[in-house]
Amino acid sequence: MSMVLYEEIAKNEEEKKQLIMKFDGFEPPILIGDSYCINSLCSCTSLLLIFCEIVNNEVRDKLFSLRLNIKTWKITNVSIKTKRAESKKIIAALKKGVDSSTKDVLFNRFKEAKEFSRRNPLKSMNPAVVTDGKCVPYMSIFGEAEVDRFCFEYKNVNYLVYDYYCMNPDCLCNEVLLAFIAILPDRKVQQAKFIIKLKLNDLSYEIERRKVSRKELGEIVQHFMNIKKDKIAEFKGRYKKMKKLGKEILHKNKRRK
Repeated sequence: MSMVLYEEIAKNEEEKKQLIMKFDGFEPPILIGDSYCINSLCSCTSLLLIFCEIVNNEVRDKLFSLRLNIKTWKITNVSIKTKRAESKKIIAALKKGVDSSTKDVLFNRFKEAKEFSRRNPLKSMNPAVVTDGKCVPYMSIFGEAEVDRFCFEYKNVNYLVYDYYCMNPDCLCNEVLLAFIAILPDRKVQQAKFIIKLKLNDLSYEIERRKVSRKELGEIVQHFMNIKKDKIAEFKGRYKKMKKLGKEILHKNKRRK
């Protein structure tokens, strides 16, 4: 999890405006430093908040820190930095609930942090993602706007295809993993019906995982290949794009050392 202060990813000075809250029984206002995960591959739903006392327009003491779940709004990992009794009172007040306007600000900043990672993959991606040999979804780096490029219908069922690539520039696999997901309206969570490894040189494939018969799988893949002929070449371009990005990430990390 790569946590970064919001002010480091804000688009402009206006958005860098710091969060300040007041609490009953505690006279000085509280400055809140909010940090977010900028790893687009991370499925975390929490952010880090550090609460500091302001006296005479200066930050005096760090009172405590905590993690806040952006979906449930539950507080965890509380760490008190001072022995002052007021800290526990403020934490107790927060546990009763965060006001709706603050929730809106934090939620929007959380989303912006994930978008930042897609706009700036060189800053946000861990080099281990490139070297460990795992395939990375193209969408996670270049955004969900790309998802519908490989949608299709077969036998009255809508399918979505996610493409995954190895980013290690030293690996010459020339392959793409394709996850075929049947969109079932009555299910909240959509799962892949099957996953294949497509060889980009001859478009042959190997089955990685399946929940359907080999016959049905073959028919769906063949249909996809036939109706998306003009799109298949895009996989090669995406493959090169992901390899290039992987090379840039490793190069940047090497310069830091």
